[in-house]
Amino acid sequence: MKQLSLRLYGLFAFIFLCCVGCTDHEPNPEVLPVVKTVEVTFNSQTGKPLFHLRIESTGNVGITEYGVAYLLAPFGNNPADFTPTVDGPKVVFDLPGTVGDHSKSAPFTDAEVEVYFYRSYAKLQNGNVIYGDIYSGD
Repeated sequence: MKQLSLRLYGLFAFIFLCCVGCTDHEPNPEVLPVVKTVEVTFNSQTGKPLFHLRIESTGNVGITEYGVAYLLAPFGNNPADFTPTVDGPKVVFDLPGTVGDHSKSAPFTDAEVEVYFYRSYAKLQNGNVIYGDIYSGD
């Protein structure tokens, strides 16, 4: 009888330890990259704006594409919506998207448009897109 009690207590202890030791663990939470829009500069030889952005952190969700989305307002014609998105015109920067400052020339000259709106973006591996602040140039 004593041997049966010891085996029974041992079995209960084993089951208890299995239940306690096999708890579900929370996966690491998503940490999104941080991209900041930086004001444009100009190439005086080409007359083209030079878009700048800063990746402040890359997070733990991979960047599959990044750059600057923009909207053009030809002379005398302002767009109804001043929010550039990745579905519209954009300048795609070269991968990898690393922490630091990045820049690339715009495909238009300052003389071709009256005003343009732009902001940085990053497309992520999970399918989401993050954006920086919107700026305008003229």
